[in-house]
Amino acid sequence: MTDPFEEITSLRKSHEELKQLLQKSLNQPPRWTIDSKAIAEHLSQRVPNPVDTLEQIQLVERNVRQTLNSFPKSIPIRGEFYGFTSKKTFFSYWGMLAVTMLVAFYFSFRASDDERLKEYKRLVEEFGSKNPKLANKYFGSWYERNLEQ
Repeated sequence: MTDPFEEITSLRKSHEELKQLLQKSLNQPPRWTIDSKAIAEHLSQRVPNPVDTLEQIQLVERNVRQTLNSFPKSIPIRGEFYGFTSKKTFFSYWGMLAVTMLVAFYFSFRASDDERLKEYKRLVEEFGSKNPKLANKYFGSWYERNLEQ
């Protein structure tokens, strides 16, 4: 059996030695040697070959062009079609729509003006029946003409 004090002192010494070795290794920077050939070989295995990549791109481009060329340039229309097939039909449609709207507005305003005139005529006749001299003075010949009708 060994003495426990001796074991403790030996452990303490080994601890001190480890501490000194660690301090030495920390003071000296590590030396690195870079093997650029090995790194280049390793990377070249992972990077695709530019020639193969270019061939794949050309193949995809050829397929896209072939697909685009397979679409027809024009499609015949059969049956009913709702929409505009040319600028002429577009402008003629909107022109007819504008003319129709203008005519509709004209007749609606004309009808409303006729109603207003009838209302004013009724008011003037009512005023003339109460005060014929004033109506003749203010409305003159118009009052006399409309009185006869």
